[in-house]
Amino acid sequence: RRRVTEDWVQTTICTNITPMSRLFSPLVLNVPGKKPLTLTHRIVMPPLTRCRATSTGKDGLYVQNAHAREYYSQRASKGGLLIAEGTAVSQQARGLAYVPGIYTQQQVEGWRHIVEGVKEKGGMFFLQCWHVGRVSHNIYQPNNSNPVSASAIKVDYFGAKCRSEQGVDYDFPTPDAATQEQIDLIVNDFAKAAKNAKDAGFDGVEIHGANGYLIAQFLEDKTNTRTDRYGGSVENRSRLLFEIIEAIRQTVPDMHIGLRLSPGSDFMGSGDSDTHTLYDYVITKLNAYDLSYLHLVEPRVRGSTDKCNVERLMTKKTPTVPQPDDLMQPLNSMRYRQMYTGTIISAGGYTRETAEQSISAGHCDLVAFGRYFISNPDLPYRLEHNLPLTKYKRQFFYTQGTEGYIDYPVYSPDLPSRGFEFAKGHGKEE
Repeated sequence: RRRVTEDWVQTTICTNITPMSRLFSPLVLNVPGKKPLTLTHRIVMPPLTRCRATSTGKDGLYVQNAHAREYYSQRASKGGLLIAEGTAVSQQARGLAYVPGIYTQQQVEGWRHIVEGVKEKGGMFFLQCWHVGRVSHNIYQPNNSNPVSASAIKVDYFGAKCRSEQGVDYDFPTPDAATQEQIDLIVNDFAKAAKNAKDAGFDGVEIHGANGYLIAQFLEDKTNTRTDRYGGSVENRSRLLFEIIEAIRQTVPDMHIGLRLSPGSDFMGSGDSDTHTLYDYVITKLNAYDLSYLHLVEPRVRGSTDKCNVERLMTKKTPTVPQPDDLMQPLNSMRYRQMYTGTIISAGGYTRETAEQSISAGHCDLVAFGRYFISNPDLPYRLEHNLPLTKYKRQFFYTQGTEGYIDYPVYSPDLPSRGFEFAKGHGKEE
């Protein structure tokens, strides 16, 4: 059995798929009370932080721009589903420079132009609503206050830092445990963000409950040691999530709602002592909420990196723990397909071959490809026609400017002569 590495992914992502490919069969997101969305294929562009929004100079207000319109329009396809990058629901929700928001009218207008570009290409578009919680710093908070979280437990993750707009790295501070008043405001902020997303023209919103950010901080007992109605039992720890879902449903009842979760992730120091009990409860309860989809991040990835490469990238050292073969398996979608009756998107470390296998086996309905959607704006076309893929340039994932953002070309036979590195399965990830 082959060990999963990004080199292996690059070699196999273009393997042949039969003419009866499930990846290119249609799917309808049909939820009571909402306009059905007909997808022509099962390849999803997931939310990808890119840090390209424009700073207005007003209290760290970041607004999307013309480059973002081009970026998303390039990756839109007729009947394809795109989920926009994590977008702050409030000033308090921020934790990173050049990340857009959706809490002012100026930001709504910035997003509206982008939505128009995606719609012109026939794409379906959701906005990911994001609150980072403790993964922030006073420099991003209103009045330089402390970030808030479920409990006063600071981030401890491979020495990760919080970077300012000027490029200065700060240690993450110890957050404040959110008060009931602050929790009520956060729930309202998510609802207002959904209303603003609807005003901008989005088809739906995705609630970011994954990857160690605020909602996950409340869900998981590594970051939630509260003793009130938001702590202790799995029912209490999931209370914030379900309050947010219900608030959005009440505010924009005709808006599609998706949810992203990452059971088993340790990204940004997240984790739970009994992952299965927690997420079995949460995901089973979700069946009563008529979500348009549940978006599951597989535990074989951490953030934007395959799990087997995280230690090397963060510490510049060779990983000391051998990686098990079960990293090849989409463990979350395999487990939670047995409990969740709605549409499942699975994300994390997929090749076209393994995506086809997961959909055919019934583990999921849609598959998200992140890093290769960055470097291949026409990814669905390339996968459908078995064309080579352009290798992404990790060093430009979170930089500003157009390089590594809107300069990746659509497929052409002469691309290698233009200096773009193709995925040939050589070298290590950088």
